[in-house]
Amino acid sequence: MNFEGQSDKAFWHGYIDFYENYFPKSIEGLIVEFGVFMGDSIRWLLERFPSANIIGADIVGQMEQWPTGERVAYRKLDQGSEYDVSAFFNGIGAPELIIEDGSHVPSHQMRCFKHGFAALKPGGMYIIEDINTSLPQHRMFKKSLWKHQRLEKIFRKFQKKEIVPTQTSLTIVLAFEHLLRLGRDKLNGADLEMLCKMHDSTGAYFSKDELAALYGQIGAIHVYRRATLPKACHRCKSTEFDYNAYRCRCGVEIYDLCDSMTAIVTKR
Repeated sequence: MNFEGQSDKAFWHGYIDFYENYFPKSIEGLIVEFGVFMGDSIRWLLERFPSANIIGADIVGQMEQWPTGERVAYRKLDQGSEYDVSAFFNGIGAPELIIEDGSHVPSHQMRCFKHGFAALKPGGMYIIEDINTSLPQHRMFKKSLWKHQRLEKIFRKFQKKEIVPTQTSLTIVLAFEHLLRLGRDKLNGADLEMLCKMHDSTGAYFSKDELAALYGQIGAIHVYRRATLPKACHRCKSTEFDYNAYRCRCGVEIYDLCDSMTAIVTKR
């Protein structure tokens, strides 16, 4: 089977089959995707939602291989910039679907979620892809902590393999999904205190008031984590795997426990 030109949302992560359980049949308005890469996801969105307009946002300028047409536009922005992300959402209207598949840096995911969910149209859907980068065992989480916190005691905890109590998009999503299942209509003081540990004063993370408001806006949360092998390797597109070693023949790990996790958050 030829996987060239297909989005890794399908053949590597397995996200698309999961999304189809919750996607609307059609979208007439605006879709935003952070992270364009080779343009395969934009091609999928153009085909899946033929009546929608799509904006692809990326840190690089428009590439020759990206799809073009009347229904697609591109914006250059840095997810690490509070100004860039805020100005972007202030200038585009209310999207019906936002897919955050950009840098995967935990603080960038938080920043886009903060501004993007606020801008999202009521009844719309916000997707945080590769939210697994906020797992304490993931290298991107560790790198982010080293860059932004530089606290010696944190790394002593890493050596002991303890979970670091840090607010991320993943901790918020998992907490909110759990509390919604419990039937909690609003967050209490203990919830807010727990979720605001190590709040980042740069504005990338949510304050107590922002968390309380966010919880009240959420309709539902659906979380997916791939439990099977990918259909094909994301690097070489091969399906020839060394099953005993959990690797593709090219050396890529095909069953990393910190890989392929996404979350759908719907707005009331």
